[in-house]
Amino acid sequence: MSDIIIETLDSAYPVAGVDNDTQGFRDNFQILKDALRTAKAEIQALEDSAARLDVENNFNGTTLVDSNMKMTTEAYYPAGTAVNGNFNISFLNGHYQSLTLNIGAVSSFTINFQDWPDSERLATSTSKITLLLSGVDRPEGEDSGSEPASVLFTSDTGGELKYSPNFPANFTIDEKSNPVWIEFIRIADVVYANYIGIFEPAA
Repeated sequence: MSDIIIETLDSAYPVAGVDNDTQGFRDNFQILKDALRTAKAEIQALEDSAARLDVENNFNGTTLVDSNMKMTTEAYYPAGTAVNGNFNISFLNGHYQSLTLNIGAVSSFTINFQDWPDSERLATSTSKITLLLSGVDRPEGEDSGSEPASVLFTSDTGGELKYSPNFPANFTIDEKSNPVWIEFIRIADVVYANYIGIFEPAA
């Protein structure tokens, strides 16, 4: 709130034991009214734009500068279980997502990545989706001897996908209990697929 408004308020008015002019009352009331109006606007601006601790905050792409992050986490999202067809993975659901394909129902899948952030705001640390991809057989809990299903990856960016040197040439998924970890990083219109692998229990 502007200090000028507060400073113009006559805190010594009215004067005790004196016949005070009513204009002084009107002046003080007007100053208080203006101050409350200003305070209301400033409080509303804080409610609309300031970060809060009790609700989710949307920073709308603004830049955080010179921040020191500690004990932060990234959201995990189960995108789908026993998916029976092609599927869209949305960046809006977070950096870590899991997807389980029903390989007993379909022999091939296309997984499409969409809703990437605007390219001018991208950096590899923020435009990344780590996907935990696994498969289940059909019917659930039974071994029907299904062959591994082929998986094709696409992106709504309209650009190309580039794969890490260790990425399987013909990517398939079967009913392994341990998911395949793949990291997808978008820079401009290119999506880089980094094959991390399958984490198995120690022998």
